[in-house]
Amino acid sequence: MSVCPARLKPFCLALPSTWVMEGMRDMVLAGAFDWKSFWIGFGLNLLCTGAFALFCARMLDRGGDNGQLVRIAGQLGGLSMKRNGFMIALLTLAGSASAAIRTQTVEYMDGKTALQGTLVYDDARSGKAPGILVVHEWKGLGDYAKGRADQLAKLGHVAFALDMYGKGVYAKDHEEAGRLSGVFFNDRDLMRRRALAGLEILKNDPHVDASRLAAIGYCFGGTTVLELARAGTDLKGVVSFHGNLASPNPADAATLKAKILVLQGADDAWTAGGIPGFQEEMKKAKADYQIVSCGGAVHSFTVKEAGDDPSKGMAYAAAADRRSWRALMEFFKELGIQ
Repeated sequence: MSVCPARLKPFCLALPSTWVMEGMRDMVLAGAFDWKSFWIGFGLNLLCTGAFALFCARMLDRGGDNGQLVRIAGQLGGLSMKRNGFMIALLTLAGSASAAIRTQTVEYMDGKTALQGTLVYDDARSGKAPGILVVHEWKGLGDYAKGRADQLAKLGHVAFALDMYGKGVYAKDHEEAGRLSGVFFNDRDLMRRRALAGLEILKNDPHVDASRLAAIGYCFGGTTVLELARAGTDLKGVVSFHGNLASPNPADAATLKAKILVLQGADDAWTAGGIPGFQEEMKKAKADYQIVSCGGAVHSFTVKEAGDDPSKGMAYAAAADRRSWRALMEFFKELGIQ
């Protein structure tokens, strides 16, 4: 479609509006395309075309010559290589502006234990979305796990950051975190049951496509999602970030249905001892699994609050964090829940 009058067609050949459409092409190549951005981009295309046509008409009416206008149009078109990243960012921002990320506090029960999780989703999305269960680190449900749920919601998923310990329970230090998590490490049935209670909340949410479910967990949460898989839970996949991989009942893996992605720090002394046994467990179960070892990373490499001193055994590693998230996205794509 063109809004250029016949006398202006020579100048519309290099319209700045092509920046928009080229930007959309780049979004497709970058895997960032969506229909909201398409229609916003289409509207921007018409707006730019109309504005440039009006500019040309006024220039001609004031005695401007065709050659001058063609040179201006050519110069504008020649900027296209410089604006690709800008247009991708503009269109992505425009698309996200129409999104409405909703956060809901959800209270639920596991037996007599009151729990409080956080559900996050994009209210502007039409149709049901894949559901991702997010399991917190050993201190309890806090801003970190909620932040990951928010990230996932902005990518089009419905994410539920569950509560393993109980409403309002959050460790004040590592010593208390060890006691809280230790209860579950010593009682894997309890760990599985508590996680399943959270999964039921996610699965029954009206925004969720219950046929496309996955679970991710960090540290203690990584162990928890692996236990969900070992229990034969009907999930497309589970992803453990710097989790403890050891199992007191490796034979349980025979019931595995989910594909497994494990993301570990290569220098994580806290969890390294469990890797050989985990690999043997997966081989015997003929599981579909993969382990990614992030060089130079120690425990808690995705958590900025862990600090920047690897000698303490826990530290944030920006490159490992970025690469592990990219590996998660590729895994989701493979599972059909991207």
